[in-house]
Amino acid sequence: IIATNVGDNSVLVKQDINGFLSSVGDYLSLSKGLEELLSSYERRVQMGLQSNCLLHNFSEENFREEYVTILNS
Repeated sequence: IIATNVGDNSVLVKQDINGFLSSVGDYLSLSKGLEELLSSYERRVQMGLQSNCLLHNFSEENFREEYVTILNS
């Protein structure tokens, strides 16, 4: 994942773990992330696996539990 650090992107993208975050307008950082992923198949696979692991934190069940907790507080 290569994204700008806006909104909730920092929740979904962990720098150098499952992707790269860049500041808005920092095209050099974006291009560096692209270059790294394009040049390393192993890195792409590693980051993809990490993204898949992080997805388990974002299930519908987890969302529902968190939402109910907020409503009850």
